[in-house]
Amino acid sequence: VSHDGNPIFSVAIHPDGSRFATGGQGKDSGVVVIWNMAPVRSAADEANEAIPKVLCEMSNHLGCVNCVRWSVDGKWLASGGDDAIVMIWSVKYQGGGGGGASLGFGTDLERWGCIHMLRGHNGDVLDLSWSPDQKYLASCSVDNTIIIWNARELPQKVSTVAGHRGLVKGITWDPVGKYLASQSDDRSVRIWRTSDWCEEKVITEPFRRCGGTTHILRLSWSPDGRYIVSAHALNNDGPTAQIIERGDWKMGVDLVGHRKAVEVVSFNPHLFFNDRSSKESNHGCIAVGSRDRSLSIWLTSLKRPLVVTHDMFVDSIIDIAWSCDGYELMVASTDGSLGYLSFSQKELGVRLPKQALDNLFLEIYGCARASLGHSLSDQGETKTSDQRPSGLEVQLLSPPAKPISFEPLSPKPSKTKPLAPPISPSSTKPSHKRRLLDTEASGDPLPRAKRQKKHRSLDPASPPQSKPPCTPQKGSGSSSAVTSSHTKSTSTLVLLPVPTPQSTLTVQLVAGIGAGAGVAGGEPLNLEVDNTRPKCCTVTCKRGADVKWRSSLLSRGLIATGNHCITCVVCEDHTMSVFSSQSGRMLLARFSTPAPPHDVKVSGYCAMLVTADASVRVWDMQKTELLVRDTSFAHLLKRSEKVSLSSCNLAPVGTPILSLSDSTSYLYHSGMGVWMEVSNANENTEIRGGIAADFEATTSMELAHLQRIQSAALSSHHPTTGQCLTRLRDTDGKLATASFLESQISRSLSLQSPVEHQHWCRVYVKFLVREGLEERLREFCMQFCRPGGGGGEGGVVLGFGVRGMARDFLSDIAGNAKLQRLYCELRDALDSPSQ
Repeated sequence: VSHDGNPIFSVAIHPDGSRFATGGQGKDSGVVVIWNMAPVRSAADEANEAIPKVLCEMSNHLGCVNCVRWSVDGKWLASGGDDAIVMIWSVKYQGGGGGGASLGFGTDLERWGCIHMLRGHNGDVLDLSWSPDQKYLASCSVDNTIIIWNARELPQKVSTVAGHRGLVKGITWDPVGKYLASQSDDRSVRIWRTSDWCEEKVITEPFRRCGGTTHILRLSWSPDGRYIVSAHALNNDGPTAQIIERGDWKMGVDLVGHRKAVEVVSFNPHLFFNDRSSKESNHGCIAVGSRDRSLSIWLTSLKRPLVVTHDMFVDSIIDIAWSCDGYELMVASTDGSLGYLSFSQKELGVRLPKQALDNLFLEIYGCARASLGHSLSDQGETKTSDQRPSGLEVQLLSPPAKPISFEPLSPKPSKTKPLAPPISPSSTKPSHKRRLLDTEASGDPLPRAKRQKKHRSLDPASPPQSKPPCTPQKGSGSSSAVTSSHTKSTSTLVLLPVPTPQSTLTVQLVAGIGAGAGVAGGEPLNLEVDNTRPKCCTVTCKRGADVKWRSSLLSRGLIATGNHCITCVVCEDHTMSVFSSQSGRMLLARFSTPAPPHDVKVSGYCAMLVTADASVRVWDMQKTELLVRDTSFAHLLKRSEKVSLSSCNLAPVGTPILSLSDSTSYLYHSGMGVWMEVSNANENTEIRGGIAADFEATTSMELAHLQRIQSAALSSHHPTTGQCLTRLRDTDGKLATASFLESQISRSLSLQSPVEHQHWCRVYVKFLVREGLEERLREFCMQFCRPGGGGGEGGVVLGFGVRGMARDFLSDIAGNAKLQRLYCELRDALDSPSQ
């Protein structure tokens, strides 16, 4: 199982257990893949070429897919991604044939179509959850909101739940149907009532000191509705998964031992009981995945974990999916691989029958479960195999209906210890014939050579690995684990740092467009933010020793910047205030930023906010208009662990510009809605260096915005002149130079830099004339002879007349005898009255 080496961010097993879905990054877009479950369970089925592995692949998402979830009845699949869209998929037909797949899997055996596109979020969708009765679908996003969709009348929106002050990274439904729980980067778990979608409770105590370092925060509700288990809590600075009890929402128990933050937790959908035990209480099962790459399985009746797997993955665990029968588990990692574990009745216990669980709900809550798909689940459980317990066996055992009983897993220890070895009965034997890693009686792993022979990947084409993907500790041999090919992906979700309050912030307001009279004084304006008083700050603007104006804000300042038009201050409570730099008049009432702030830049009356979720927003403060809406650049940072944001700037026309640590720069093309590469160190030095002596000197014009952006890359990367000239002399060098010049024309036009645009058009024509590339030259020049040609309107491009530019091209073409026919065509086109 692999997304062609790209990260997998989510996994979900179909309610009938016949297939599973994965979501993540594809080659050029987000991708959802539906796989056959049979080859995962059986080595014989995997080796059988007649049994398909991949059933369907969908690449409709424009951004990475962060979450996939099956509806309770299994008819629909929901997916959410970085494109801020939730897609609902339904199978169109089953059988051979179908469309091609971009990951190279061939034709689809099933055709799944997108029947609904749910738009409402302003940022990446991170988690999805269907209500137990399938009446609602909840989605959460980096825009700090949760949207409740009417699953029976899609795409109808029921409510937008707002209240979190940070990225919402996980949601889970109450099995009773009374509440919805969510967890956010604002260091809280919030409980929402489904009756009016208002806040019931805010829980912050175990999360106060947690940092925003996790990709997601997927929490889970117990099947009897009595407990929530949360992700990423702290106990004495040690990472834990916190247990929250329903009703008074108290916290007395947590799951300790992981070395890094817990990102995902998942309750088994069933309660279990031990038919050999004298106790009458039932127990639940919890799977916990962490950034330390380990997975722990806990039974609420034990004080220590049942199973702990270390080194199963090479990167963080990001999603966990239980099968509907409760005895299978799949785990997804950002390294692009999956893990599969299978359990037996001896390990987890016997499932509580459906009728007993219904009686339990009536006893505790006085009402039936909010349920739609349990009958479908029970039908699926009657399918038996050598490793699957049958539904008949469960129905013959009828224990008393009791809620989950928790042993004191962690009575607030004074010091967090590593995960203890799992406790397992000595009589327990392996329940699954397919083992990734055999162990000797002592529990020690087999020698490396034997491990390589024993390892079998879910991807038949993947090579053996020198390192076993999973090494269960002693006593955990009763569960089997199978991982996919470990093509390590360095692509991770990157969050930018948020500034911390300083006692005093001092910045100089830069001169900018529209500076007006403020510049005439000659002495610059300085801005000072005083944070010495608690929960407020004083903003002072000075020219030299003279105070021009003062203002007071209701929170400490984090970021301050401005020019001689506007001054912007972002505070600790994530609000932004905008002032006139000349008088201190507040131009807008302070407003809440959509996410924690990272940086603010200004140009003229335009302001750009860069948030910690790697998104930008640009406003025209004078016209009170939004120019760029919640545009993410996280995918630019995901390309490598070594790539980070070096600087961000705002062009005078309100265009965001980003410079990355790998010497590349990007500008946002608002018309196309894409990040356009505007600078590349290798391209600039090796190609531009070679054409400078030939062309740029003959077209001596003052360059501006584009040159300033690219100069940083040029200064950090210097190949020799001989390398440049050698590349330009060969055929590849000629084509690369043409591509570079064409890119420069497009970049300067996007930046609305008229002098540079005219300059690069002229250099391009000179290059085409010298190289004799007649077809390119004809197409390029003729567009300036047509009305609206050259990318402008009314015969004007960035203030230059296109026909005048075309006449300049004529003088360049005239000197080449081989291009005289083109010269005559261009001259006639310019002289024609119809043109």
